[in-house]
Amino acid sequence: MRIRGGSYINRLRCLLIFAFINGCFGYTFCQQINYKTSNDIVATIDLQGGFDKDTISISINNTRFIHNLIVTSNSITEYTGFSLRIKKSSPGKLRMIYKKESKPLKEFAGNMFITLLVNGSVSEFETDLIDGKYIGITKRNGILELIQLERVIYYD
Repeated sequence: MRIRGGSYINRLRCLLIFAFINGCFGYTFCQQINYKTSNDIVATIDLQGGFDKDTISISINNTRFIHNLIVTSNSITEYTGFSLRIKKSSPGKLRMIYKKESKPLKEFAGNMFITLLVNGSVSEFETDLIDGKYIGITKRNGILELIQLERVIYYD
C-alpha cells in the first residue's frame, strides 16, 4: 500500500540530506583567500582560470620573485592557489610574499609593473593601484588578461 504524498516526502528527504552534506562538506570545496584589509597590504596578485600545468615566473618592478613555478587552475573555482601579496614591512619598505617565501621590494610611487613569463612567453602589465589593489590574471586562449578590483577576490 502506497502512502499518499510519499514521493513528496522522498524528495524532501533527499533535499534535506543534500543540504546537510553540503553544509558539512561544502566549505572544503570553497576556497577563500583571507586577506587582512588593513593598510599594510599594498597589492595582491592572483593567478586565476585557464592555467594548465603552465610554468610561470613573475617579476614586480623588475624584481624577480617567482621562478619556474608550475600552476594549474582548479576547474571549479577557476583559481590556481597562487596569490602573491605585497605588504608594507616597515616605513618605506615593502615585501613580496608567496606562501612562506618572502623578498624585499623597493617602495614605489605610482604605477606597478608586473612581468609574467608563462611557458616562455612574456606578458607585461602596468597597473595603477588607485584602480584597485586586488589583481587577478586569467589565461584565455593563450592570452593573459588582468582585472583590478577594489575589493577582495573570493573563489567558491
